[in-house]
Amino acid sequence: MTPPENDNARGQAGEVGKAKQNEHVDSTAPGAQRKGAAPTIIHAPVFPKPNSIRESALLALVAGPIRQSGFKPSWRLAAYVRFLRDDGWAIISREVIENGRTVAEYLLDLQDGPTRAAAALYRKGRRCAA
Repeated sequence: MTPPENDNARGQAGEVGKAKQNEHVDSTAPGAQRKGAAPTIIHAPVFPKPNSIRESALLALVAGPIRQSGFKPSWRLAAYVRFLRDDGWAIISREVIENGRTVAEYLLDLQDGPTRAAAALYRKGRRCAA
């Protein structure tokens, strides 16, 4: 019996070349049409659990740019932005001046196709990936 093939940096076994549950293969990406070219993997954002602080952060981001001072559910907005990024949401952060202090302002990167599509679903009230 042969050992499973390691396919990631941690040496964990898995199926090489297969899309994982929240990944989609983009056959229209540049280079995908060439014979033998590896397909481009696009990560679909994962929707947060309903009524969670993570969902509150996403709802605020879908509505527009958000800063810590405007996010009342938690004083840890940066942590929840990081969780959403880890779940596949493309979020831009920029530094702005607020009351004489430099603070972070976060907004969804709607130039990212999967994030744009998932945000549109979220605006319509659908909270499951298509």
